Amino acid sequence: FISYSRRDMAFADRLEAVLKSRGFTPLIDRSEIHAFEDWWKRIEALIAQADTIVFVLSPDSIASEVVGREVAFAASLNKRFAPIVCRPVDDKAVPDVLARLNFINFVDLARFEASADRLTDALGTDIGWIRRHTEFGEQARRWSMAGQPNGLLLRSPVLEEAEQWIAARPEGAPAPTEETQGFVRESRRAATRRRNVLTGSLAA
Repeated sequence: FISYSRRDMAFADRLEAVLKSRGFTPLIDRSEIHAFEDWWKRIEALIAQADTIVFVLSPDSIASEVVGREVAFAASLNKRFAPIVCRPVDDKAVPDVLARLNFINFVDLARFEASADRLTDALGTDIGWIRRHTEFGEQARRWSMAGQPNGLLLRSPVLEEAEQWIAARPEGAPAPTEETQGFVRESRRAATRRRNVLTGSLAA
């Protein structure tokens, strides 16, 4: 998902094109902000679907209330961030969740392709684990929003895959959210209950 200020739309368009040319599927919102009541729900869905949030840093994006909401929501899902600088910014104004990360500099447009190479290399790092982060995170979110029904819990062999995925987290990768971890724990408890019921029935 590309998070950007509308004043940086030309840059965001170029970034979207270069990511597509390198095999990625960028998610980007171009709608008029506040135009429809369900606008934010659409943004939430796009962010939830994304493996990584590419945050386009500029004085306008840092000052944007909407972009700030996007960052906060993505952070609540423990999404991986890839901050890039398209115009010089005051480091002290950068949100904390981004300030602790390394930025990729796109300020010199003459080096745009070289910067894009660095970005695509970073996006490809640990991508298998990151995609499972997105997959299990979305399943946990649906389970939570539906009222945590047993019917949406994980079952074998996907449950074992989820437990192995949590244990195999690469260094520096975003941790699974507490919601995701709770979803996997409850799935294990439900599986244990089913096994105990079956064992009791066989014993009887």
